[in-house]
Amino acid sequence: MGSVGWYPYPVQPRNGAAVAALVLGILSVLAACSVLFFFIGVVLGALALILGLMGRARAKKGRATNGPMALTAVLLGVGGLLLSAAIGVLAVGTLMDEFDAVPLTGAQGTVSRPLGDNGTATYRGGLHVTVSAPKEFTPAAGVRGRTLGERAYRISVTVRNEGDRDIDTTRYHVLAEGGDEAQLDQIWSDTDRVGQGLPATVGPGRSATADFAFSVPQEEQVLDLELAPGWHYDSAYWYFDLRRPGT
Repeated sequence: MGSVGWYPYPVQPRNGAAVAALVLGILSVLAACSVLFFFIGVVLGALALILGLMGRARAKKGRATNGPMALTAVLLGVGGLLLSAAIGVLAVGTLMDEFDAVPLTGAQGTVSRPLGDNGTATYRGGLHVTVSAPKEFTPAAGVRGRTLGERAYRISVTVRNEGDRDIDTTRYHVLAEGGDEAQLDQIWSDTDRVGQGLPATVGPGRSATADFAFSVPQEEQVLDLELAPGWHYDSAYWYFDLRRPGT
């Protein structure tokens, strides 16, 4: 009687790691190309690299048959990581530039040395902001922001761009205070054309003027103005004595 032979079942190749790594590597590169999702590219790239190396190790031991696919996944994972890191550094640098406020070029216009009537604050990059002396006026009926019995003063703000690129003035900031640092209410009136604000941008060689008005108590003698022409510009300051004739 012949001997009985033993035939082992064939071992299935363990190719799953390389396949998953390849998919993650592709997604990592795609995510890295977006400023919004570069951080996802870092995570996916790291996972692709780990699984790709795992797939390579299995292929070398004969436990997997897709070694080239694993190698491709490793390269994609590394590429996704590097690209995500580069995009991240660029995005953070750009964000820091946006938060780095454009400064005044001189001491005039600061809190300790405010400007006066028709004083001009100059910013790096060629931006000039001039504020006229406040003038008392009688607003039209139905204005918003004026307190009954208080005086109304208006000022003109002129923004002049002598630089070589557009100035973004969409998020300007205007604040007026009295001598006791109490904030003065701003007046809005379409009829009087006050409070309508600055335009969105001021191009090179151009200027724009906007009028603002404030409600001032009868006993108030000074008006302190804080103004930033855009959200990424330092504030400049003006001091006005309302006791002077003509104001």
